[in-house]
Amino acid sequence: NDTAVMTVFPTIHCDLSAVGGSRDAALTDASYQEIDLKTGLVRRQWDSVDHVSPALSDSDPGKASVQWPFDFFHLNTIDPRPNGTTLVSSRNTSALYILDTKTGVVQLRIGGKDSEVKMEPGSHTAFQHDAMTLPNGDISIFDNGGAPFAEAGGHAGWRQHVVDRPHPSWQAVAGDEALQLGTDLGVCEAGDGIAFDERLRICAACGGIGAGVGVGAADAALPPRQVGR
Repeated sequence: NDTAVMTVFPTIHCDLSAVGGSRDAALTDASYQEIDLKTGLVRRQWDSVDHVSPALSDSDPGKASVQWPFDFFHLNTIDPRPNGTTLVSSRNTSALYILDTKTGVVQLRIGGKDSEVKMEPGSHTAFQHDAMTLPNGDISIFDNGGAPFAEAGGHAGWRQHVVDRPHPSWQAVAGDEALQLGTDLGVCEAGDGIAFDERLRICAACGGIGAGVGVGAADAALPPRQVGR
């Protein structure tokens, strides 16, 4: 449709005392815009602060200032879907949001502190990246669970999830039918002092899974249908 979507991060000078911050601070309003490629005009803009409370963030507002705004949402995925919805991922609320693309209204919250779906065992994520809607309707993500360590035994790895309806629940499933429910694909265990960050990349050329781990770390790749731990 001759448009492109991109993240924008305007800051707002504001009072954060209601969420435990300073009265004289700033907040990053993680947003996305859909741009008309022919005219350069903004067709629509979605602002996180209009739809998600900063109180739901896993980040610390007490460290925020005017110079270092409170990055409460940290938008890292925009996935427009053919059914008129858009999937977005918020690193700093550890949640995914399914939006009505036209109105921006949040239709479903998955994960985080106010999840509208039941989080089944093994399905909790932390600081995830790269949420993608797969052809079968499942959602794949890169779970940053080990960085920072939100849970004991935190890990980083690629997961595929499905939202089960009519009683919504969030289940971690593998891409290979031979794997058991809740199996992680390409999991890297977090060692002492290691913070796994950055994102997974699907290696189309080799048909496998590739991950860049840590700042400046070397890439790793798993062959097709191989599970690593």
